[in-house]
Amino acid sequence: MNNYINGIKIQNWVCWCIWPMLLCTLLVFPSFFFGYNVMLKNMGAVFIGVSMLALVMYYYKNRYLEIPQKVPRLLYSLLLIYVLCHIVYGAFLDKSCVPLTFWGNVDYVPAFLLPLFLKMGMRKENMLWLLKILTYFSLLTIPMYLVGYTYALYIGWTLFFPLVFAKFLPGKVATALIITGVFYIVLCWAQGARTPVIRTVIAFLIMAYTYFKPLIHRRLVNIAAIVIIAIPFYYFSLYLTTGFSVFNSELSVHSSSLGNNAVDTRTFIYEEVLDDLKHSNTIWLGKGINGRYYSPYFSRNMGDNENRSNPEVGLLSYLLKGGVVYTVIIFLLFFFAIIRTLSFKDNIMAQIFGMLILQHVFLLFIENIPQYTMYNFVIWCVMGFAFSPELCEIERVEINNCFLRQG
Repeated sequence: MNNYINGIKIQNWVCWCIWPMLLCTLLVFPSFFFGYNVMLKNMGAVFIGVSMLALVMYYYKNRYLEIPQKVPRLLYSLLLIYVLCHIVYGAFLDKSCVPLTFWGNVDYVPAFLLPLFLKMGMRKENMLWLLKILTYFSLLTIPMYLVGYTYALYIGWTLFFPLVFAKFLPGKVATALIITGVFYIVLCWAQGARTPVIRTVIAFLIMAYTYFKPLIHRRLVNIAAIVIIAIPFYYFSLYLTTGFSVFNSELSVHSSSLGNNAVDTRTFIYEEVLDDLKHSNTIWLGKGINGRYYSPYFSRNMGDNENRSNPEVGLLSYLLKGGVVYTVIIFLLFFFAIIRTLSFKDNIMAQIFGMLILQHVFLLFIENIPQYTMYNFVIWCVMGFAFSPELCEIERVEINNCFLRQG
């Protein structure tokens, strides 16, 4: 597959950033569930290192690209400064730093570099190329679903992105994506993986919106967006003030019909992380990239280390590593991106990008861990395109044309 999109050559740094992580998604990440393997771990470290280097080089080569909107541009600058400060502190001042883990683990420095993908997403040709690559990746790796659920889970991370654009893809490609999406939902549900199911169902709903947009009143879309944003914040504030957990309550009510999917695996994590941050007085600035929280549950019931670095919930991960300051800056960037994209009432493409960010914000309260993975690459690229001057220039025919032979 060549690296041209509609006659425009994709910068080499983009390719060197994405291809290693696709290989990592296919070969390395799923394999860890079948047992520790030194060779695969080293291979994964190399893939991540190459991708990170290419990402930094791309950012440097395209540093002149700026967010046109004043407030988001300021927020993005503050975010990068905050990230740099945490990297410097973690590498040189934090005595708990383990260099190999610090630089190579997807939860540590690589995760803090995710905002750099925003610059990559500001170019239309990069977004079209990413759509093309992930569409073929999602379809060509279907046989891996037969290996087992674990492989399907990791490979399916990228399925949501091409799925929402199914209407604008070549017919056979769109049909194959839809069938794959249905199969993925069934497989994940059978294994009790709720978040991938929710994410893929949302992708189907966004896809349906592209077909039925003329029948849906604009005001209904705005109301739905406000409700989707308000619901998780409402329940989070309710939990902070009263201790009420929507996870425990709703899953208990529907336990008979949900089966294994009715187990509440989130409430205790919220309790542990927030209690730890409160008692250690680190709620505002977080514990840094090397930050860990005390988890008596995993120590007692899973035989795991009682000090954990990954709370398995995106919001809690932001709070643990960067505190309230880091979390607020990121969420404000998300909100400005959603507002800008959904404000284009006659531009279906812009609205799709806005809905993708909207679903991500919603799922940050459930999972969507900020790790250095293809899913988060896509989200931050989508963020970049949401602020890009080229947002309104993308045409339906360009999406279809990018699947034709390029030269």
